[in-house]
Amino acid sequence: MQQWDRIISKSKVLSTAFAKVTVVIPARNEAGNIERCLRAILQQSYPEERLEIIVIDDFSTDRTAEIVKSYTKHLSFIRLLSLEDIMSAEERINSYKKKGLELAIRQSQGAIIITTDADCWMDKDWLKSMVHAFSNKKIRFVAAPVLFENGDSTLERFQYLDLMGMMGVTGGGIQSQTIHLCNGANMAFRKEVFDELGGYSGNEQFASGDDVFLLNKIAQKYPDGICFLKNRKAIVHTKSEKTWKGFFQQRMRWATKNSAYKNWKMLFVQAVVYLTCLGVLLAALFSLWEKDFLYLLGLMLVLKGGSDYFYLSRLGRFFKTKISFKDFVSNQILHVLYIAIIGTLSLFIKKYTWKGRRVK
Repeated sequence: MQQWDRIISKSKVLSTAFAKVTVVIPARNEAGNIERCLRAILQQSYPEERLEIIVIDDFSTDRTAEIVKSYTKHLSFIRLLSLEDIMSAEERINSYKKKGLELAIRQSQGAIIITTDADCWMDKDWLKSMVHAFSNKKIRFVAAPVLFENGDSTLERFQYLDLMGMMGVTGGGIQSQTIHLCNGANMAFRKEVFDELGGYSGNEQFASGDDVFLLNKIAQKYPDGICFLKNRKAIVHTKSEKTWKGFFQQRMRWATKNSAYKNWKMLFVQAVVYLTCLGVLLAALFSLWEKDFLYLLGLMLVLKGGSDYFYLSRLGRFFKTKISFKDFVSNQILHVLYIAIIGTLSLFIKKYTWKGRRVK
């Protein structure tokens, strides 16, 4: 929490030199979301002549491409890149997203690349705030906040608070230069550093993880060139999963790449969180037969619950979120269950289904 507090919070968008920017948006079966995303970007307070938008259609079977084409007909700075037109059947690979991103970045005209997702929307000053971070010449990579929409259901509320907590870890880790995490729905980097370091080469075997793998590659070469943008205007909002099945598939997708991370500090923190949640779950189960485990369970809940409440409350000040007692209790229960279960399964399961595609 101390490292999060040390990040300088910016509430205003300062004047900026309008660098040429390319926003890259991977999309697979996003007909229900892509138009909202494009409209949010088109409403930015950033000059259109300095903006390029590339949407990557990842073999969509719905109207995603058709919707994007309705924009490209009238706006020359919006382009549609279809993987189906580029890749033959023999070239079908595991990491479609990385392939699409790489192709788009290679063809981009922007000096700064910003990535987001097709189900995202943002403040009108998002682009200005992101680009301004690069006014510091040493900055090569910018990670910025992502929040799930704050719905009414227990699952949606949990996802909101859980991702808010991850943003605290992301910001604090980057500030201390110990843990480098980010979210591909809201990050930016200089195109020249992407080319210099070979893009996504070295982790093509993983279907996801394009964001964190690239960040860590850049951090190894330029440890002082990474920053977390603590600015409310830079927050990107995205849809949360509506079903438990969708939530499970999403978290399995996130967890399966953890073993590939080479940063021992990141792995250590993940191990501590996993073992803590697993310990709480096991203590609760063993207490059904041996009452002495209730004391251990109580101690673990007090320590974990107290630290988590303090942590989330401090983060809530920046994200303007109040945490009710009911939300906090349900958050603790679901956090223990999902970390313990997903963490254990990810040790053995390396393949999963995402948007109708079986990948690993």
